[in-house]
Amino acid sequence: MRLGALLLILIYALPASAYQRIVSINLCVDQMLFQLVDKSHIASLTFLAADADYSVIADKIAGIHLNRSTIEDIVPHQPDLIITAQYSNSQLLHFLKHLELPVIEAPLAWQLGEVAPSFLAFGKLLDQEARAQYIIDAMYARQHAIIAPLENKRRPKAL
Repeated sequence: MRLGALLLILIYALPASAYQRIVSINLCVDQMLFQLVDKSHIASLTFLAADADYSVIADKIAGIHLNRSTIEDIVPHQPDLIITAQYSNSQLLHFLKHLELPVIEAPLAWQLGEVAPSFLAFGKLLDQEARAQYIIDAMYARQHAIIAPLENKRRPKAL
């Protein structure tokens, strides 16, 4: 939970501006980023974003550079924001910070309730707060549509 609070502090401490060259070095971040910003603002996503076995955006990312989370893949794009998640390569993060590139480390979310605050914070950072809220509302609506019919069903009882 502390890490989530730290992310929110880091995000709200950054100046609110529209980033033009965003690089993601995490598959989960790839997918959130793709939903929040225009494709033209994404400089690079991880190579896994193009793999339909792992990514729900694989068929939509043609034309976006794919990286393998290496300095050589990231620096040439002159990113104005790099977004990653915890458990990323610590040496890579050290070098990116040494080069004074703006890096945000997002915490991993394990439940839908943990995703919403992080997703809203990303939306605010990327000047896409309304879009983030719309996506979260749609997630909760889909969740409710699945759960609601099951709530009133009789459940089998053991003898």
